[in-house]
Amino acid sequence: MRTPPVTLLGTPVRAHALLPLTALLAWRMGMGPEALALAAALLPHELAHLAAARGLGMRTQEIVLTPLGAAIRVESLWGGAPWRMAAVALAGPAASLLLLLGAAAAGGAWPALRFARPWLLFLRADAALFLVNCLPALPLDGGRALCAMLAARTGPGRAARIGAAAGCALAGSMAALAVWMGARWGVWNLSLLIGAVYIAACALQEPREAVSAAAEALVLRREELRRAGALPVREMAVPAGTSVSRALRELRPGRVVTFCLMDRAMRCLGRVGEERLLAAIPDRAGESLLALLEDRAEV
Repeated sequence: MRTPPVTLLGTPVRAHALLPLTALLAWRMGMGPEALALAAALLPHELAHLAAARGLGMRTQEIVLTPLGAAIRVESLWGGAPWRMAAVALAGPAASLLLLLGAAAAGGAWPALRFARPWLLFLRADAALFLVNCLPALPLDGGRALCAMLAARTGPGRAARIGAAAGCALAGSMAALAVWMGARWGVWNLSLLIGAVYIAACALQEPREAVSAAAEALVLRREELRRAGALPVREMAVPAGTSVSRALRELRPGRVVTFCLMDRAMRCLGRVGEERLLAAIPDRAGESLLALLEDRAEV
């Protein structure tokens, strides 16, 4: 008999493969109370993400418990309006900040709390959760907010690559810090290394998800415009050698683009539409638009 999945507000919850190892390390290092405090701070943080996504009409697919806390997978997050992604991303840190201010105010009202270890652990965990998630690097909340701002100008694909580069830089810094601590004091922080591996792996996956979601959104938008009888088209002149991946960066949810391929004499060799372009990914992303045009001519 199959065990029903654990859910939170109707959203399935699962554990990342690295989570048991991180939990074991925390237990062996005597950091059980700290882990519980982090879990207590994490719950309102993730509930805020869920509430923001639901309030904006976005479907949440699952919640993944990770070595750094939790991650919520939202359907078509990259394919929607950038401001929606920013709102969902910033809802978590905003909730953590409000909780931090509330806990600090409670400590001011009841001085006895300042000496209570559970309260101090919760305060530190919530502060760490807020500060870490404000870092502008994927897959952290600050990174998603940064990518949302960039996506409006550069497109989701390039924005995700910038965020992923920042995430890899953060992961490299964490790994370097762990190695330095080990070489300097003989203390090897395996949790730091596990977190670095997780951040790097997730960051490298984001650009692929962004391109896929953006392409799906473009197809859906084209169908909606076709049914409505309104299909605005913008023609863009590009060198014939322009690659498919480069042309994809020019696609936006608010417009339809037809690419006019120009030779050195500025003559138009032909046109490639979005449908042909989207059909070429991901297998032919590195090829030129001219190759797509020649294939169509042969047919």
